[in-house]
Amino acid sequence: MSELYELTDLHQIRESLRASTIAAYQEQYKDLMDTWKGLETKSQGNIAIAGIFIAGSFAIMKDILPFLHTVERLIFSIALGCLVVSIILSILSLQVREVVEPPLGDKQYDLGRLLIKALNENEFKEQISNALNTQILWWQEAITKAKTVFLLKARYLRWAQLLIMAAVILITVLMLARIFAVAEKPS
Repeated sequence: MSELYELTDLHQIRESLRASTIAAYQEQYKDLMDTWKGLETKSQGNIAIAGIFIAGSFAIMKDILPFLHTVERLIFSIALGCLVVSIILSILSLQVREVVEPPLGDKQYDLGRLLIKALNENEFKEQISNALNTQILWWQEAITKAKTVFLLKARYLRWAQLLIMAAVILITVLMLARIFAVAEKPS
């Protein structure tokens, strides 16, 4: 037969579940911070890639720009515009700095003081239960706010990356068109 929990065990089970919930929130927050660092690195890389691409485009195009038709110049301008806007969006992503602090330090200290001041065992049990519930609420709030900020940062980066892809495609099409246009001209 399976073992049944006694009524006195319910308190321990409840406290254990609360403690594991807090530990799960702490782990989730840590994962979110790792994601934050990854977004920062990708934004910086995006700026470097777009900058290199802009410099390379000018280096190649300065020689052939006089030979480009109006449509080709328009495509080149749109591609450069995509790269510039990509850099701006990447910088905006880096400017998102409202990192939500985890509920540690001072907040935990205040809860600890209440527990230390508990006069008897019943009061202590009540205070520890309230403290764990409060910690869970703090962690929920911190993670919800962090996700909101991360989504903004990620959205800027996503659009920046899409614009780099658009620029690469446009410049590649432009270069291929020039290569095939030159190849088709009779000597």
